[in-house]
Amino acid sequence: MRALVLICTFAALAGSVALSLAGAVSTSADIFNIAWPFQLAVGLLALAVLLLVRPPRWPWPRRAALVCAAGLAIAGTPWAMLRPVATETPASVEPFLVVTTFNAWASNTDPDAAAAAAILTSADIIAFQEIGLNARELPARLAASHPYRVRCRWSVELVSRLPFEASGCGEPLGLPAAWASVSVGGRPVTVMSVHLSRPFSPNWYDAHREALSTLTSSLTDLRVVMGDFNTGEGGFLMASLERDLAPLRRVTRGRRTWPSERMSPLPLLGLDHVFLGEGLCAAFVEVGPHAGSDHRPVQVGVAPCGAP
Repeated sequence: MRALVLICTFAALAGSVALSLAGAVSTSADIFNIAWPFQLAVGLLALAVLLLVRPPRWPWPRRAALVCAAGLAIAGTPWAMLRPVATETPASVEPFLVVTTFNAWASNTDPDAAAAAAILTSADIIAFQEIGLNARELPARLAASHPYRVRCRWSVELVSRLPFEASGCGEPLGLPAAWASVSVGGRPVTVMSVHLSRPFSPNWYDAHREALSTLTSSLTDLRVVMGDFNTGEGGFLMASLERDLAPLRRVTRGRRTWPSERMSPLPLLGLDHVFLGEGLCAAFVEVGPHAGSDHRPVQVGVAPCGAP
């Protein structure tokens, strides 16, 4: 019996390690790296079994499996999300632009709370995703404070206090994205809202990522890309996404946004991100409260790097 338990434990460990490594070549397999609670649970469960079950004939395989189980548990623990990266400028620095990204969720359970959260935000520009069904009136309710609006297919929008000098959508490339150019103190800034497909639809996800890379490289003065990337920290997909968007840099490290009061009392994964262009840093990065969506909003204060 003990031998059978150990064989099953070895198989679970081997399968978990194989799944983790498979993320390097398979879009859908990388979900295992992103979904750290599952990875952590497998490692801890295997560790507990191996500590309790000690057959005298298998000492070295058991010890090797103990090391693998501990390694899997450590790799699965989201250290960055347990200790978010600090902001990049002194606390005294005033941002010249404040942006918010919010997947409002078409099945939003409290549209009034979502509207209140958006109205109270100090953001100059808000990037919305999933503006439909229960959340469809949200941008219109912000018209008094954010009268400038660009709407695109697949329920992706931008609303702004600042007038748009140009705007467009990612539709020609098949990308759920909206972009707009504004002038902030004479400085041209292009901002984008994007919503990538889920990785377990690999054809859609890969097509969206390639289209995003094409669109970002074609826009001049692109300084902020934000939205629901359906991509978390700790996987190969995020590393590829960061390479695709370079020289833009992700400033939402260690920020958990999903699920918001759905399946878990606290968010576990960081799926909503903000990327800033060269010469720009985050004066602050804040995850907002629950507002009826399965995602939480993220707000970033944008300031020049190296500001005193």
